[in-house]
Amino acid sequence: MNAHNQKNKYAVIFICWLILCVNQTTARNINEDASAANVNKPAEHELLKTDSSYHHISYQYRDNYYGEPLKAIEYLQKKRVHFEYPTEQAYFTDQIKLIELFFKTEQYAQAENILGPLAIEFKNKLQFHPKLALVKAHLMLHNRNIDDFLETLQPYVSVYQKAGNESFNACYLFLLGAYEIRKNQFSNAFTHLTSGLENAKGLGITHLEIEIRNQLVQLFYYTQRYEKALNLNEEIIDIARANDDRYSETLALSNKMNLYYSRAVYLANSMPGEDVANNPIYRSYIKKSRQLQKQVYQLAKEIGAYRTMIKALILKQSHSFGDNNFQQAIIAGKEISEIARQFGFDYENAVASNNTAIAYRALGEYDKSIQALAVAEKSYLEMDNLQSLTWIYDDYARTYEESGNFEKALAYFKKFHDASMKFSQKTNNETLLELQEKYAANERSQEILRLTQKSALNTQQLETEKMGRWLLSVILMAVFLIALTLFHKRKRLKRLLKNEAALNQKITEANAAKQRFFANISHEFRTALTLSIGPLKKLIAEPNYSKNPFIESALENNLHMMTLINEVLHIEKIGAKTLPMQITKINLRMAINHCLNRFLLQFKEKRINICQHGFDESIYFYFDPSHLEKIVANILSNAAKYCLGDCTIELSVKVEQERINLEICDDGPGIDEAELPHIFERFYQGKSSSDQTLPGTGIGLSMVKELVELHQGSVKMCSQVGKGCCVTISFKRGKSHYPQQLIVDARSQHETTPRIAANDRKLPIPQNLKRHPTPLSRNAGHTNELLDNQHRKVILVVDDNPQIRLLIKSILQPEFHVVEADNGKQGLELAETIQPDLLITDVMMPLMNGFQLTEHLREHPQLSHLSIILLTALSETEQRVHGLVLGADDYITKPFDNEELKARVKGHLAQKQRLSKLLLKKYQSGLEKQQLSQTFEGQDSKRSKQLEKLIAKNLSQCEFDVEQMYTAMNMTRSSLYRYTQKHYGCSPKHLLKVRRLEIAYQMLTDLQGTISEVAYAVGYQSLSAFSRAFREHFNHPPTQVKQQYSNEPKVEV
Repeated sequence: MNAHNQKNKYAVIFICWLILCVNQTTARNINEDASAANVNKPAEHELLKTDSSYHHISYQYRDNYYGEPLKAIEYLQKKRVHFEYPTEQAYFTDQIKLIELFFKTEQYAQAENILGPLAIEFKNKLQFHPKLALVKAHLMLHNRNIDDFLETLQPYVSVYQKAGNESFNACYLFLLGAYEIRKNQFSNAFTHLTSGLENAKGLGITHLEIEIRNQLVQLFYYTQRYEKALNLNEEIIDIARANDDRYSETLALSNKMNLYYSRAVYLANSMPGEDVANNPIYRSYIKKSRQLQKQVYQLAKEIGAYRTMIKALILKQSHSFGDNNFQQAIIAGKEISEIARQFGFDYENAVASNNTAIAYRALGEYDKSIQALAVAEKSYLEMDNLQSLTWIYDDYARTYEESGNFEKALAYFKKFHDASMKFSQKTNNETLLELQEKYAANERSQEILRLTQKSALNTQQLETEKMGRWLLSVILMAVFLIALTLFHKRKRLKRLLKNEAALNQKITEANAAKQRFFANISHEFRTALTLSIGPLKKLIAEPNYSKNPFIESALENNLHMMTLINEVLHIEKIGAKTLPMQITKINLRMAINHCLNRFLLQFKEKRINICQHGFDESIYFYFDPSHLEKIVANILSNAAKYCLGDCTIELSVKVEQERINLEICDDGPGIDEAELPHIFERFYQGKSSSDQTLPGTGIGLSMVKELVELHQGSVKMCSQVGKGCCVTISFKRGKSHYPQQLIVDARSQHETTPRIAANDRKLPIPQNLKRHPTPLSRNAGHTNELLDNQHRKVILVVDDNPQIRLLIKSILQPEFHVVEADNGKQGLELAETIQPDLLITDVMMPLMNGFQLTEHLREHPQLSHLSIILLTALSETEQRVHGLVLGADDYITKPFDNEELKARVKGHLAQKQRLSKLLLKKYQSGLEKQQLSQTFEGQDSKRSKQLEKLIAKNLSQCEFDVEQMYTAMNMTRSSLYRYTQKHYGCSPKHLLKVRRLEIAYQMLTDLQGTISEVAYAVGYQSLSAFSRAFREHFNHPPTQVKQQYSNEPKVEV
């Protein structure tokens, strides 16, 4: 490469570096308190009257801060001299604006002249220091003196990041990102700049948004993502034009000019040895760069943006080098030097002088080239710019070499080499220093933390010792008086405690007796109602039932009796403060509609209209759903009861900041004003309730009030006779007024609710039992019954009430074989004997209750697999949860629905059947190959393999019999019988039975599921039938096999 091309490359490097010298602006003003300013200056309104030029400038500044920065500077300078500032805050704000405008117009020396005295003036005003630090750091970036940049901002980082200081934070992130670009930390710079951009956009600080975008353009340029840089630059131009900000527009056009030139240089360097000048893309980039250079030069000259004007001229020098028009490059250099000397742009003057030296050398004017290099060298030495000095020394060497002065050329080549080594060493040292500083800072932080902790510990120990001595003195002085006082009070306290303990014992015994009484009476009532409601429902459900109003009335009255019992029990629990609560998030609209659905038929019959107002889908609050239903249902029930017909019930909601108010109003007969104070008292009955035609219990509204107050709410009623009633319920919003243990997740509030299985299909009777009944004998009837029972599921019902057992038996037979026991102890003995498929038990029984029975069954090694349903009158959540925790599979409350009971029984059995089939498939998939190889080793009979595969596939199907076997094998019954006799020595039916029992034995030894699951998995419908067949075949029961192998340690191979 010749000297001309080499220097042209250096000129390009200078242009690319100059792209980074973009104006910076800081965030807007801070708002702090300040004291009064100089009182000798006239007020601003007086100055506006006397100075017409000031008046004109002030409005120009106010109307167009960005578009007329020079006029704004003139306005602020005059204001500084003539205006009486009311506070030092206002004065400080205007001076910061003036510095920012000097930044914008590239007058950095003037900005520094303002900043220095301002920092001294406000040295003792700490509230202004964070803003001054930002402006000082900004000036450091412009002056390229960033050694102390981080130290300047570090003391105020917490202030910048504090909530409420978003404008400070945006400006801080902008400056930090600009600093990191200069340190080549592009990843961190991008993160900080994008965060700052979001903040600036959110705050509407347009000039800061433009500056951050400018920095992102430089970042994309550095990382050679030119397309992104150009697109972002176009956005800056649009924003600047929209705000009539010609300075920002000119700067963005300057960036665009340099970006196109840089793309051209990048393309030229990537195509060595080719004719780049004729490349259409290269020529396009150069053309756009030339057009933009002229536009930028003209705009910068018009608005006085002299630094940007110099950039355009430097690029003009580079274009002149490309055109070999060195004279034009010299002329441009002289113009640059003149502007730079006038405005103090030393670095730009050095760059232009270096380019001028290259042009002189190309023209052979070596003395002038040396003179231009000397000017550039002097500036770089003053700035201690080692990298630029290496380029200068290289140019010296080449100029002397071309002029024939080889001695000086050699000397400067040595200087060039030494400077390059120093620059490389400096770069490495800076990197090492940064690492050392990070390590030292970390060490210092740890040491400071350790010393701080030690100091705090020492201080705490001193304070503790001091406090201890003081307390010891006080205690010693007070001990004598306290001892005397305690001596006299001790006897009295003992007497009071003894009386209180006796009283508490009596109260506890009374409460326990009352609770036992209510539990027992509830059990008896529910049992009686179950025996009444169950048969009535069964009678009404009969196909040949003819409508009988007396039977239906009896059923309705029984259900009403159950409602009354529940209300009395709830009132008692509220009074005893034992009513359970499960607080969850409720949608008010859905909850009210759910309650209304219960009364739709009644409202329709009485011609009552319902109107709802203000119910929004978004209204949620925390409440117990069951309690809310009782509250609303009681109020609606009263309204429906006393409204005679053609009435309207209005429900409305008003949402306040802390409460939700629900109003339920009707236009019925109303209530006398004298009765309103007593309407929520327990057992109080007004005149209407005393009427024989509208009887009441007097506990409904009392329960409403107590339930609402239990949730920290309130309820009130207003009424006028003949105009109706209005009940207002006020609910608290939020959940802070509830204890945390009462709040449950809405998704899990029904976890303890028993589930009704959907699959209740009746399993068919095996075909082989239909075709091959046992021979008749004198015990034929009993034998057939046993056989039938053998293939039906066995249900064990345990209840001390024989009528309940009879009712359940009538519901479940003939689909199931029902065995009865009248207490828990007898039920446990029967379960051990018959091994039922499912057990239904009452809770309250003599000898052994249902909870104890459940616990014994779950601990029993042979019966732990049984499905258990608890059937009881104890309907509270705690009791249901207790039963389920002990191991019950389901919990049904008396009085129960006949069909629901049957559905739950079928569901549990069907679920166990499905699990068993899944268990068998899983077991067979791992055992299939081994079984086939063991069974047919040495045989080549395809038919035997087909038969074994058929049996294994249908092993879990209880319907699979000999007929399906020979049909699937394409054989007749007799041919299949002869084949199995020949190859297996038994009948097909016996072969199927043996295979089932063998698989069952292997599953039990491998601990694959419970005994009942294994039985169902191999096609047995009854657990007792499986146990009997297993014992006959293996001479010991399945429980023995299960227990034997579960106790043996497993050995992994």
